[in-house]
Amino acid sequence: DAVDAPRPDRKEMMALDADGVARLLDATEGSQYREVFLTALYTGFRRSEVLALHWTDVDLDRATVRVVAGLHRLAGKGLVLLPTKTARSRRQVMITQEVTNALRGIRGSQLVSQMELGSAWQDSGFVFAKADGRPLDPEKVTHAFTSIIRAASLTGVRLHDLRHTRA
Repeated sequence: DAVDAPRPDRKEMMALDADGVARLLDATEGSQYREVFLTALYTGFRRSEVLALHWTDVDLDRATVRVVAGLHRLAGKGLVLLPTKTARSRRQVMITQEVTNALRGIRGSQLVSQMELGSAWQDSGFVFAKADGRPLDPEKVTHAFTSIIRAASLTGVRLHDLRHTRA
C-alpha cells in the first residue's frame, strides 16, 4: 500500500508508409472487415468509434461522419455503447470518396439483407454489422486485423496504428 505501482511501458507508435497502406488494403481484399479497416485508416477513428457508427451519424451526401460513442465489450454486460469520454472526442469528420463509396455499398447490402431476412433482421442501425444486423464484436475485428497484418508481412502494426497513420 505504501508503494506506487510502476507504470506499464507504452507501446511505440507506428504509422504505415504508402507502401504499407497499399499492402494492407491489398491484404484486406475479400475480408468481411475490409470497410471497417478502410474507414479506420482514412478517418483516424479508434476501433470503438468505428464500430459504434450508426447510419444516423453518417451523411453520405455531405461526406461527413459524426463520432458520438464507442462500442465496448464489458464483462457481464456484453456489447455496450458508451458516449465518448470527452466533449472534444465528439466530432464531425469529412470522409474521402473511397470511404463514401464503401459506406454506400454497405448500406445497399444491408437493405438487401434486411429484405431477404425479414423478421430475422435485427435493425440495430449500426453501419458495420453482422449479416443479420447485429453489431460486430470488437475482439473479432482485432483478431481479423492481426491475421491480415501477418499475411501482409507488416509485423508490429496494431489496429490502433491506423489512427497514427491517418494523423
